[in-house]
Amino acid sequence: MTPYSIKNLLLRHWHLLAVNFFWYLSLYPGRLGFDNALALKMIREGQSTDWWTGTFWRVLQLTTFHGKTIAFLSLLQITILGLSMFYFVGSLTKLDKILAKKSLLFFTLTPIYGFFALSISHDVFQTSALLLMVGYFIRLREKRTSGFANEVLLILFIVLCISMVKTGIFFVIILIIAITIYGSNSKLKVSIVLISSSILLFLPSIGLDSSWTQSGKFTPFLGDMKCIAQHPDSSISLETWNYLESIASKEAWTSPTSCSGLEAAVETLKPKFPTMTLDIEFLKNYLKIVYLNPEIFLMGHIIRSREALPPLLFPIPENQVNFDFSQPLGKGTNSALQSGPPLLHPSIDSPELDQRLSLMKPLEVIVQFPAFLVNQASWFWGWAGLWLVVALIASIKLKLFKNSSTMFFSFLPLLFLHLIIIAIGFNPQGRHLMASIFVGLYLGIHSLTKYLKT
Repeated sequence: MTPYSIKNLLLRHWHLLAVNFFWYLSLYPGRLGFDNALALKMIREGQSTDWWTGTFWRVLQLTTFHGKTIAFLSLLQITILGLSMFYFVGSLTKLDKILAKKSLLFFTLTPIYGFFALSISHDVFQTSALLLMVGYFIRLREKRTSGFANEVLLILFIVLCISMVKTGIFFVIILIIAITIYGSNSKLKVSIVLISSSILLFLPSIGLDSSWTQSGKFTPFLGDMKCIAQHPDSSISLETWNYLESIASKEAWTSPTSCSGLEAAVETLKPKFPTMTLDIEFLKNYLKIVYLNPEIFLMGHIIRSREALPPLLFPIPENQVNFDFSQPLGKGTNSALQSGPPLLHPSIDSPELDQRLSLMKPLEVIVQFPAFLVNQASWFWGWAGLWLVVALIASIKLKLFKNSSTMFFSFLPLLFLHLIIIAIGFNPQGRHLMASIFVGLYLGIHSLTKYLKT
C-alpha cells in the first residue's frame, strides 16, 4: 500500500479514528480486571504461567514493559479490534456502503465497544481473530480474496490472535478446513497455518510454569462429576464410588453446592491433583457417570453456558445487579452493585497500574454512566446466544448471503465458539463470546437504521 493510499484511507475513515481516540483518552490508560492484574503482578515479581497461553504471556511481558504500564497494550487492542471490525463490515458487500459506514460509527460509539476494546484481556484478541475469520470466510466463499501475499498476512495475523486462547487449536482446524475447501493454493496456505500455529501455540510456553494448566485440565470433568455425585438420586456404582474416593472424600462429593460454577464446585472437592492423571481409567469412570445420569449432566451444562445458548429454549443468563429488589439495594456487593458477572469492566484493579490522568477525569465520568446502564442489564447485552440469533435473522432480512449454506459457512467460527463453550460448560461471561455480540449488535444497528430510513 502506497503512502497516498494510506493517507486516503485515513481521510475517508477519520471519524472512526476519532472515536477510538475519544475512548482511549476517556479510559486512559485502559481497564484491568483481577485476573490480568494478577498476571502483571506475577510478571513484575519474576513469576510465570502458561494459564492464559504462552503467546499471550509473552505479549503481556513485551507490551506492558514487564508489567509497568497498560497504556500501550490497551492502545494496541483498540487498534486491532477496530481494524478487525472494519474488515468484517467491509466483507458484507451487499450492505449499502453509506449506511454500513454510519452503522459502524454508531456501533463504535457504544460502551460495549469502547470498554471491551480497552480492557486488558486475551478475549480482545480472540474476538479480533473471530471477526477476521468471519470476514475471511465470507470472501473465501465469494471468491474475492485480495491476493496471495495479503491473504497469507491475514492468515498469520488470525493465527497469532487466536493463539492467545487455549481453544485456539480448534479454530486453527476450522481455518484449515475452510482454506482446503474454498481457497486457492490451499496446500501452501495450510502449510503456513500449520507451521505458524505450531510455533505460536507451543513454543512461547517453553520456560513458563505449567502447574496451573496441569490442574486446570481436570476442572471440566470434575465439575460434571461433582454435580452428578452430589445428587441424592444419581446412579453411581460401588466401583465408580471407590474411584471417586481416590480423588476426594465421599463427604466432599456429596456435600451440596451450586452447579453454576466449575471452579467453585471443584474447590469444594479439594482433589488430589498431584496424584491424578487424565488417563483411560479417569475418562472411563467419567463417561460411566455421565451415561447413567444424562439429565443432570445436560442441565449442568445448560446452567453453565446460558450466555452461549439461544433465547426461548433456554434460561436467561445471570445478571450483574440482583433482580431481587425486595432486598436492600447493593446488599453484600461493592459500589458497582456487582453480585453477578459484569459485561464491561469499569475499573483498574491494580493501584500500581492506575495511571489515570486527572485532566481526563470528566471524560471518564461521562462514559462510565452508559457503561453502568449496560452492566445493570448485563443479562441482555451479554447474552451472546440472543445476539447470534439477531445476527442470523438480520442476515436473512438484509439478504447478505446467497443461501443458508453460505450463511452457515460464514458464521461457522461463531457457531463453533458457542459449541465449544457449551461442550466444556465453563460458565462463560459475555467477554468470552464478544465476537457474537459484536456481529449481532452491528447487524441489529444496521437493520434498525435501514428501517428508520425507509
